[in-house]
Amino acid sequence: MTLAYSGALDPQGWDNFLVRLTSASGGVMTHMFGQDFESHTNFGLRSAGFGPEFVDDFTSYYCNLNVLAKGVLDFPISTPLSYEQVVEEDRLVRTEFYRDWLRPQEDCLGGGGVVLFKENRRVFVMGGNIRRKDIEKLQRPWLSLMAHLAPHLRQALEIARVLAGQELERWALRASSSAAAPGCLVVNAHRRIIFANNAGNAMLEAGTAIRRDLQRRIRFADWSVDRQFQDALVCWNTHPLRQPHTFLVPDGVGFVCRTARLEPDELDSSPLRTFLGSGEACFFLTLSQREQDANLPARLRTQFHLTRRETDVALHLADGRTLEEIAQLQDVSVHTARNQLKAAMAKMEVRRQTDLVRIITTMRHGD
Repeated sequence: MTLAYSGALDPQGWDNFLVRLTSASGGVMTHMFGQDFESHTNFGLRSAGFGPEFVDDFTSYYCNLNVLAKGVLDFPISTPLSYEQVVEEDRLVRTEFYRDWLRPQEDCLGGGGVVLFKENRRVFVMGGNIRRKDIEKLQRPWLSLMAHLAPHLRQALEIARVLAGQELERWALRASSSAAAPGCLVVNAHRRIIFANNAGNAMLEAGTAIRRDLQRRIRFADWSVDRQFQDALVCWNTHPLRQPHTFLVPDGVGFVCRTARLEPDELDSSPLRTFLGSGEACFFLTLSQREQDANLPARLRTQFHLTRRETDVALHLADGRTLEEIAQLQDVSVHTARNQLKAAMAKMEVRRQTDLVRIITTMRHGD
């Protein structure tokens, strides 16, 4: 079980565990995969014993035709199930999934598995496929082994989920202007929510700043912010290297929302990789409460000898507003707003806008 728990720290550990399991089981083709049938997100297939071409075909196409995965949605967690219990053989053999994916692999009709995690229509499953000729010899011992491993595998997966949430929060805190843990969410290009930490789920449930619709897509309560977010998604799909975007989310208190494109392929050694869509570009959002400091404008003017206009521009920039938005708020041209910002940066002796934001964030925290 050491190899299984190593998967909680590094997803590559699951690969080593599955290779060992295939060998110890006498040739069962083992796998672990996740699927979200609402967002149509595939969390990837980790396997041992399958041909590489079949793994590629599953990830790119057959995962969405997997009637066995859909069938386990109706069964409880941690209960070992044979595939015949999930889908009757007569029905299974009539499917494209069987005809073009299971049968070509020496008719790997037998086997079974266990549900490790289930939430709404999202599942993580550990299982194994057994060739028809080996069903009588291998299936019963395999299901017994699944019953023994299930609690350990669930614990390892839960550890990975906790670590993934902590990793999101560490990233978010580094970019946040709030000392409190922000809400963190990962969504795909269609806005469907793939992952959320506890604070993010609480914000979704409250519905004052963000909410989820019936298709589990994120929506901002303020229509203008929702439009900004949609524009950002479109830009990122066209220009993947676009810089992170920040904007203010009004909800009575005021949240600062920061968004960035997140590439799953860059996270192969991270527990978070287990919970992101396979090969799919995702988008990382953080929502942190805007710091309220009535004395901050006066402190900025005194310390850096800023004018009132320069102070306002600097604070608006730190809140995530663009120059165009600042100009509109100040009722001046973008050219004037840019000159005021340049003047503020010169007095604060910084060359980059990020350094200006860092100074203001530090002053807000009283450091």
